[in-house]
Amino acid sequence: MWIAFRTRPDICWAVTRISRSTKSGESMQEIEDRARTQIKHILQYLAVTWNWCLTVKPHDQLSRLTIVSDASLAPSGGKSHEGVTIFNGPNLIFWRSGRQSLTALSSCEAELVGMVSAVHHGINLLLSLGEMTQIAPSATVMNDNAAAIELARSGPNASFRTRFISMRAHFVYDLILARLITVNYIPSQENPADALTKGLTAVVHRRARELLSLIECEQ
Repeated sequence: MWIAFRTRPDICWAVTRISRSTKSGESMQEIEDRARTQIKHILQYLAVTWNWCLTVKPHDQLSRLTIVSDASLAPSGGKSHEGVTIFNGPNLIFWRSGRQSLTALSSCEAELVGMVSAVHHGINLLLSLGEMTQIAPSATVMNDNAAAIELARSGPNASFRTRFISMRAHFVYDLILARLITVNYIPSQENPADALTKGLTAVVHRRARELLSLIECEQ
């Protein structure tokens, strides 16, 4: 977990999956054996890609963040899984992968809950950036679900089935009105947070590493 949440965002989903792979009625020995096998696979992947590292590049957008979120609707039949990535210019500075605290009833709701989680983390970083740079900070929030984006932009004009979804959409809407954030669409194949919500094929995973600012460093 230390590696996944410090230097290697490309293994975050695999690591968090281990912690929620227990099944009802299993013995402790069965749980440990399966977890040991999954951890072995992750260590084998790290051994092959040990020289992949996060890149940090100089840039002139110190007071601006790009917040990208994604969500996978109930992959195990319960709560949805969300991924959050936050970039300062071209540099990845924060990422998170984990189950949502609420039960979403549709992909739109899962994406909206994930977007709000991403904005919560982003606002904290945004305020810190403003204090450091003494420049009015702003952020662009990106998501690959057009319906969730429309709910966030519509605010009180949107139609909601449940109160907890309405409250979250209004939170994002108020930040849009305050001009702290803008919310835009990003195609799924260009979404770096996609790798934090589900398992990917080898080709797509290699592309995701590039989107997560991971490059192969010299030995």
